[in-house]
Amino acid sequence: MLSNFKVSNFSSFDTPVSFSMEAGRARGKRDHLVVTRYSRTLKFAAMYGANAAGKSNFVKAMDFARNVIIGRGGIPHGYTMSYNRVKSTNINKPSTFEFEILLNKKRYIYGFSLLLASQMFEKEWLYDNTNSSKLIFMRSFDNKTTLNLPIRGDAEKRIRIYFDDIKDDHETLFLSEMNRKKKEIYKEVSSINFLRDIYHWFSQKLVFVYPQAGDPNRYSFTFRTEKGNLISKLRTFGLDISDYKYEQTSVDNVLGSIPDKIKKEILSDIEHSLAKKRRGDMNNEHSNFLFNGEDLYSFGFDLSGNITFQVVKMQHGNLGEYLLSEESDGTRRILELVEVLLSEEEGITYIIDEIDRSMHPLLTNAFISEYLSKIKERNIQLIVTTHESRLLNTNHLRRDEIWFAEKRKGVTNIWRFDQMEDTENTGTLARGDIKIESAYLSGRYGAIPELISFIDEEDL
Repeated sequence: MLSNFKVSNFSSFDTPVSFSMEAGRARGKRDHLVVTRYSRTLKFAAMYGANAAGKSNFVKAMDFARNVIIGRGGIPHGYTMSYNRVKSTNINKPSTFEFEILLNKKRYIYGFSLLLASQMFEKEWLYDNTNSSKLIFMRSFDNKTTLNLPIRGDAEKRIRIYFDDIKDDHETLFLSEMNRKKKEIYKEVSSINFLRDIYHWFSQKLVFVYPQAGDPNRYSFTFRTEKGNLISKLRTFGLDISDYKYEQTSVDNVLGSIPDKIKKEILSDIEHSLAKKRRGDMNNEHSNFLFNGEDLYSFGFDLSGNITFQVVKMQHGNLGEYLLSEESDGTRRILELVEVLLSEEEGITYIIDEIDRSMHPLLTNAFISEYLSKIKERNIQLIVTTHESRLLNTNHLRRDEIWFAEKRKGVTNIWRFDQMEDTENTGTLARGDIKIESAYLSGRYGAIPELISFIDEEDL
């Protein structure tokens, strides 16, 4: 689970900005916490702010760092200008990303810094921060490197060779390198399994959902869920989907007018993916999905080993069958998000940007309420950016679950509601009976559009 995240010199973030899921002094709603010997961690957080305030940049910062880590350890293309350009000198300053996570009853701090303009890593570090800060490794390209793994003898020599092999490699992360075709090491030296587990958290447990529908990974979960549970849950949100089915279709319908060369590459990737998952079992239909920008397709092997495609169709009672492209934006949004409510997997951190996009305010409210109603039974996290102000009351949320984002002169700052100072001594932040939504919309906490000042506070 996520405990803390820090970022600097990325997009609209200039100097270091911190986001924390550690519980503050807010009282009540203990079901919203995961409590261990060393931590009290929140299971929910909502970030508010005006359009273009930097909420989505906050999500993108975490997602960028994740992709750097799991994307073969390299730096993704297209980010050379993603440093904060408000100051011209920032081109020569490192962009820094740091996560503190809770994993297997331990707290780890992992981070790296890089020069985006020149696509070069500058530092990488990992600490065990469970009850005191213990450096596990530090890579720095000024010849200051440290490796303190809990192993000795031949195993340590072997790992140190990997560590030293990339000491001058400005394009590779050690954490990524230790998870590239090195499964046998973890079988032989179980004491370093935390390197595998940390990487696995980034690759499998940190999940992002963006406003634009079409993530095949999310749809994959949705349509692998037990059908009765899925249909029942969809009905609670007013959707009249009564069933769904798979209908055989051709590769031309799936890939359309894509040039033959690219089509062959896609089919080759699909075949490679299926071959890895099959492992001798030919019966794996509906376990893999492809979204072509319009509709959703299941792909697999038939008994002869040929790639087959089936299009997903939704049944709406006696109203007929519909492709995903024929469903409303709101329906497609729910089909992507429903995993948060139905998944039984532990330890996942879901981060949803603009959760209220394409959804009625009452539906957004119902979705969050459903999540919070089951929160006691589950050790997962949900972090959302939103404009849905009706959530801003202490009947729904703890004060330490509410965040605000505001951009001034091209720079985003974020802050948590329970940590705000009442500089005007109005008692606004101290009183337990304050109507947070009204106070927010009237501008008392910032993080609102400038045009809100034209609204009479008495009308709120």
